[in-house]
Amino acid sequence: MSPAGRRLVHGLVLSTALAACAGAPIRVAALDDVERARVASGAREGAALAPEAFAHAEAERGFAHDAHAAGDDVGAALHAQRALAACGIRDAMMSMRGLRR
Repeated sequence: MSPAGRRLVHGLVLSTALAACAGAPIRVAALDDVERARVASGAREGAALAPEAFAHAEAERGFAHDAHAAGDDVGAALHAQRALAACGIRDAMMSMRGLRR
């Protein structure tokens, strides 16, 4: 095979490999962190004591999942971080009230 033919074959193999990898969904670690925070002890108690913070966290969690489903992993990570920040606000409010165990 000629050098030009080999380059063509190598290029096709590389393109195929890259296309196969591009179709695989990327896991956004921050989404996992949000889910863990959501099921952590005190999460439901926090929803009752700080409903606005809980609602904000849930909204951001939804935005993160929507962005991830649309292929926007950067947006998903940013919204997931905002959800975690809202969870932190909820936890701080619970601590101020002396109800955190």
